[in-house]
Amino acid sequence: MFGPVASDPTVSRLISTLASGGHRVLAALRTACAEVRERVWRLAGNAAPDAGGQVVVDIDGVLVLAHSEKQDAAATWKETFGHHPLMVFVDHGRGGSGEPVVGLPRPGNAGSNTAADHIEATRLGSGPNGSGAGGRR
Repeated sequence: MFGPVASDPTVSRLISTLASGGHRVLAALRTACAEVRERVWRLAGNAAPDAGGQVVVDIDGVLVLAHSEKQDAAATWKETFGHHPLMVFVDHGRGGSGEPVVGLPRPGNAGSNTAADHIEATRLGSGPNGSGAGGRR
């Protein structure tokens, strides 16, 4: 993960291979990210986002514009065309940035206040079993 950078064709083949695995590959990637995050936070000690025993999570919908017909793209509320994924970030407090934990893909016409999507994003970002933010055990 932290070695030399792969060539563009190698990355393209990897993405194609991962995409063919569907939800199984996505679950494995989320689990791997959660395990890395948990280890890094443990190594960070008192500087980790969960050091105070609480993790602040920010859930926001963002617009991603598409300039051509893409799978699941739709008209947005801003009269554009694209996607409206629901993003989950861990807040690192003042002076820190947010750490992306989960991106829940949604079409451009998805609503901002959809309880089911927020519940799913929260479940995915809830920790090792949900393969998200993690925390101290």
